[in-house]
Amino acid sequence: MLDFLNLLIPSRDQMASYIRSGFKIVGGAMAAHGVALSPDVSAAVAGPEAIQVYTGIAMAIIPMVVDGFVHSVSGRLKSASDVHGIKPIEVLPGAPPEVKAVADDPKIPNVKSAASAYSPPLIQRK
Repeated sequence: MLDFLNLLIPSRDQMASYIRSGFKIVGGAMAAHGVALSPDVSAAVAGPEAIQVYTGIAMAIIPMVVDGFVHSVSGRLKSASDVHGIKPIEVLPGAPPEVKAVADDPKIPNVKSAASAYSPPLIQRK
């Protein structure tokens, strides 16, 4: 029953994804409709339907650019840090700079920098 309720009540990230997907669908439809109303594509780009075509193209492209940032490594790390009930995520010293920046951000307490990625063998410890 709880899984069914989770489908009905989306998280913040899921809701943002639904909104971006809606913009992509409506934008693509607007661009296609504006082109379909014109006798040829050059008339659609320069004629009265041009606003609809350009707005539709922008509505389809801008969410895709935003998705690129959201689905980046640092974006996924921020999303993972929002999950409650997990131990803090440790970022190793060899991680990419954008991931280290997330670990150093005080607003994201569940992501921390690891002390060291190297642990010497027991024989070398004295």
